Amino acid sequence: MPAGLSGMFRTEVAVAAAVALALGLLLLALRPADRASTRRALVALGLCVLAEAVAKAIDALGAPRAAGLVADAAAIGIGLLLIRLVAILAFRSVLPVFGLRPARIVEDLVSTAPFVAWGLLWLRLAGLDLASLVATSAVITAVLAFSMQETLGVGGELLVALRSASGTERGNAAAKRDG
Repeated sequence: MPAGLSGMFRTEVAVAAAVALALGLLLLALRPADRASTRRALVALGLCVLAEAVAKAIDALGAPRAAGLVADAAAIGIGLLLIRLVAILAFRSVLPVFGLRPARIVEDLVSTAPFVAWGLLWLRLAGLDLASLVATSAVITAVLAFSMQETLGVGGELLVALRSASGTERGNAAAKRDG
């Protein structure tokens, strides 16, 4: 395989796949309630490992660029699965031992940060300038936050407060003008 992105992390990808497999098997034993999601993660892990093997075959056929793309997709998938399995282990097995049982949405929000970091790392390795991406993301975040006001429960109260404040100012301005 080429020495670019595809050739850099082959050993690390194999280690990550082995760790993900071990975590998955551990979760199957520790968390019977989460067996379905753990099994799905292990099936996806198997598909990623199969993609690694397909990448080697594609490379042997003389298409190193296509092999690199398949290998990189498999590496990204294995990384995402590893992050997910660590999050399940941490939030559903380790934290309850200490008496902490955060809501599932907390688990989802906290595990989103490593997913985003993993994606940004791969984008950077692919040569994308992250500064322009961060600026665009800030605009998208502002739009999403504005659109989710009602969902988050701040829209109504905030608008009432803003309307009453602006109404008071208009009333004061009218009183000064008339008085």
